[in-house]
Amino acid sequence: MFEGFARKRIKTSGAEIALVQGGSGAPLLLLHGYPQTHAIWHKVAPALAQRYTLIIPDLRGYGASSKPPTDERHMPYSKRAMALDMVEVMRALGFSSSMPCWLGPPFPVLSFNPNPARTPRKVLSMSTHSARSSTK
Repeated sequence: MFEGFARKRIKTSGAEIALVQGGSGAPLLLLHGYPQTHAIWHKVAPALAQRYTLIIPDLRGYGASSKPPTDERHMPYSKRAMALDMVEVMRALGFSSSMPCWLGPPFPVLSFNPNPARTPRKVLSMSTHSARSSTK
C-alpha cells in the first residue's frame, strides 16, 4: 500500500503525527474520518498523486500517530487540537496554510481558524460513507 510514498513522522505541539507523502503538484491534504486511518485513501492515492503532492496523515489517536493522554474534558482529542496538528504538519513540510487544498471531513478547517486569511484556498469535503436512498 502507498508504494512510492515516503513515510514520515512529524512532531507537533500536542502529538506525533504519522503520515505518507507522495506525488507532485499542488499540495493536497487527505484526512480520514472516524474510525478510519490514512489507509482509507490507498485506492485513490495513486491517481491523485499524478496531479498533487499528497499528504495523508493518521490523526492523533488513530493508526500510527501518537495517542496523547487525555483530560476530563478530552481537550487533547478536540477537533481544534486535531486541526492544529494538521496546520503544524503542513508548516513542517514547508507548505503555508493558505496554499493547500484539503479533502476529507470538513472539521479541521472549520474548527481551527485563528486567522481567516490563512484558511486554505480550497476546502473540499467528502464522505466515505454510502447512503441508502429510500423511495416510497
